[in-house]
Amino acid sequence: MAKKASFTVFDEFNKQIIPGNPVKDPTKLIIKPTDISEKTLLDSITIAGNPKSGLWKTSQQTDKAVSVMPIPFQKILIVKTGGKIKSPLLTENNSVTLNYTPVGSNVLIPLQVRVVRVCEFANPNDEYKDTHQQAIPTNTILIEWEKTNPAFITFSDNQNGILLDSQIENFYLQDPPNNKPGDPITSAMEDDDVPAHYSVRKTVFKKLTIGSDEDIQANSSTKPVVAVVDTGIKIVPYPDRNNALQRFKFVEVPDPLEYKYGYCSVTDYLRASQDADPALDRYYKSIADYEPLTLMSKADIKHNPFDDHLLYNDADITDIKGRHGTTISAIINQKGDAAVLPVKVFNYGGFGTLYDLLCGLNYVLYSHQKNVPVRVVNLSFAGILTKEPYRILHNKFLCLARAEIWAVAAAGNSHRELRFNGGQPPGGTDKQVWNLFPACFSHDKQLRVITITSVEIAYYKIVKSLKNSASTKLISRQKQISMFKKLGLPWQGYYIVPVYKTLYNYSKKFVNVGIVGPFKHVFRNATSDLRPTSFTAAFFSAKLAAFLMDNPDASRQQILNNQTFTGTIIDGGIEGDRLMGYE
Repeated sequence: MAKKASFTVFDEFNKQIIPGNPVKDPTKLIIKPTDISEKTLLDSITIAGNPKSGLWKTSQQTDKAVSVMPIPFQKILIVKTGGKIKSPLLTENNSVTLNYTPVGSNVLIPLQVRVVRVCEFANPNDEYKDTHQQAIPTNTILIEWEKTNPAFITFSDNQNGILLDSQIENFYLQDPPNNKPGDPITSAMEDDDVPAHYSVRKTVFKKLTIGSDEDIQANSSTKPVVAVVDTGIKIVPYPDRNNALQRFKFVEVPDPLEYKYGYCSVTDYLRASQDADPALDRYYKSIADYEPLTLMSKADIKHNPFDDHLLYNDADITDIKGRHGTTISAIINQKGDAAVLPVKVFNYGGFGTLYDLLCGLNYVLYSHQKNVPVRVVNLSFAGILTKEPYRILHNKFLCLARAEIWAVAAAGNSHRELRFNGGQPPGGTDKQVWNLFPACFSHDKQLRVITITSVEIAYYKIVKSLKNSASTKLISRQKQISMFKKLGLPWQGYYIVPVYKTLYNYSKKFVNVGIVGPFKHVFRNATSDLRPTSFTAAFFSAKLAAFLMDNPDASRQQILNNQTFTGTIIDGGIEGDRLMGYE
C-alpha cells in the first residue's frame, strides 16, 4: 500500500511512518507529496553580449553597494515643451550648448551636446508641476556628448527649458547581482551553477505584419486591455499545449501616426536604422548584429514591436528559447479574455534602458488617452534603482495610477527577501537593502502596483478545524478522504491542508500574491514550465483584467480579497499570505 501512495508521511520528529499503522495525533503528521517536481528553476542562460553592441562596453558601475550601471556620456533630461520659445533640445540631432559646474568649482563650463532622441509621446501634463502646483508640459529627452569630456555631468542652468532636478543618468535595467548589465527578464537564479547552454545571436527584427483576420482576434472596445511592456510580440497563429490553433487577441490604437499595433522604443535600434545620421550614428550602423535594422527606417522600427528575443542552444541549433514578450502575451490571452497591447522596450538579448522604459510607459499613457481601455500594464522584469531614477520612475507610476491603470510587477527570480527603505527613495548605501523595481513600488499606496511571486506546495498537514474553506482550495474533499483512507485514519472531523513555500523573491511588505503551481506551458512542444515570476505575473494580469471588466472601480483590497485565498507559507513571506492557484 505504501508503494502505491503518492506521498510520504512523517511524524513531528521528521521520522517516516508506515501508512496503516496506528497514529496517536494526526495533527502532528506532515504529508510530503512525492510527485512534486524538483526541476531546476530555470535553465542556465548566458546572454552573450557582443562588445560591439554597446550593451556592456559603455556601462560603468557608479554605486558599489548596489552596482547600478549607467551609460556614460549620456543623460536623460525632462524639458519643458510650453512657452513662447521652443527649446532646441526638442529637436533630434540638434547640437546644443549646456553649462555644467565641475565638482569643487563655481565656474560654469560650456559643453556641446547632441540630442539623440526626443520621445515620440510627451509626458502627461500633470507629471511635473511648478512651485505653484501648476502643470508643466514636458517631454523626455536623451542627449550625449563627446567622450573627451567627463563621463558623468550634472547641468547647472535651465536656459533651454531643462527641469534641473529631473536630470538623470540613462541606467541599464538590470537583474542583480550581476556586476555587468544583466538581463532583467530571463536571468536565472542567483549563483546558479548549471553550465550555460544558450547564447544570443544577431537580431531577426522585422516589420510586424498582420496579413488577415486569421492572424488575430479583434478586441471589443469595452474590454480591458493589458499593455505588455516587454520584448514585443510575434503575431502568428500558434498551436497551444493541446495542439489547438490559437490567434492572439490584439488591440488596435486609433493613431494617425500609425502606432496602431504597438510601439518599439529601443533607442539603439533607431540609431542603426536606414535614416539614422550616417556620421553621428555610424557606430550603431556598423554593428553586425544589427544588420537587419540598417534596411529599415526609424518609422518602421518604432511602429513595429516585433519580438526578436531569441536564445539559441549552442549544442542544438533546433532548440530555440525566448520570445519572452510573446509568451507573456499568450498567457494573458489564454488565461483571460483581455487583448494585449505590445510595447517593446527590451532588445533581442533581453536588455533595456531606463530611457526606453520611460518612452514605453508614455506610449501606454498615450494609448489610454486615445480611449484604448488599458486597465493593466504587465511588467515582467525587475531591476535595481538608486535615488535619482527612483524619483523619475515614481512620477511615471503616479501618472499610471491617475489614469486608473494597474501595474502588475514580477518579484524577481533570486529567492531573496525584497527590502527597501520604506517609502523613501533608495540611497544605495545599505548593502542589506535589496530593492527591485517596479516590484518595490507595491508598498506605496499612492501607486497601483501589485507584485507577484511563485510558490508551490511544500507539504500537507492535518488539522481538526478550518479557519475558512479556502484553506483547502487546491485539494478537494474527495481527495482528502482518499488520502485519509490510505493512511488508515478516520477522516470525519479532520482536514488536510497544504503548506506552501516560495520559489523566488518574497517579502511581507512588497510581494502581494503568490501563484501556486503546477505551472503549465502554453505552447506546443514547450519543455519547461512557467514557474518564474515573469510568467506568474502575466497570469495575474489576465485574471485582474477579467475582474476589472465587471468591477472597474475596485480598490486594491477588493481585488486581493476577491482574487486570492490565504494559506500558510513556511519559506519566505507574502503580504497577508495571499495566494492564487494557476488555473
